[in-house]
Amino acid sequence: MFYRRKIILGLIELLGGNVEKLRFQKLLFLYAMKKQNPEYDFIPYKFGCYSYSAKADMNTMVKKGYLSETENTYGKSDTLNYFNKLKIEDAKLLQEVVSDYGQMSGDALIKHTYLNFPFFAILSTIAKDVLPGKLYDRVEKAIPKCEETTLFTIGYEGISLEMYLQ
Repeated sequence: MFYRRKIILGLIELLGGNVEKLRFQKLLFLYAMKKQNPEYDFIPYKFGCYSYSAKADMNTMVKKGYLSETENTYGKSDTLNYFNKLKIEDAKLLQEVVSDYGQMSGDALIKHTYLNFPFFAILSTIAKDVLPGKLYDRVEKAIPKCEETTLFTIGYEGISLEMYLQ
């Protein structure tokens, strides 16, 4: 088994064996942000930080029977202890994340990640609801700004087409 999958299983073990999907992504993200070279990369997405590779690993572990899945949750299916198989530093970081954030509600986790890592909220469909008023300004300031630049112009018999980088 890939080591990174043991990270996921160890996290779920620390959370009591079950975790809501959205909470899982946020907690794994907070773990990754504490690491120099995290196992998973995250991108801005509909509900903030999202890892395609973590989702792919979760799907694989469901298919192989390590995890069960419902519409909103993942649950650990086997009885092996993966947390004990982790490197000491990784186990300590996972414990810190669960200690600091594990009791937070899903909404509180979303708000926390949006406030502290606003770049990952730039594509969120719920950011304006989660961060009302001036709090949302952090997200808007995190959106990369590009000046309009003409990449090329094509012209033919008085008709032109310009391609812009925006």
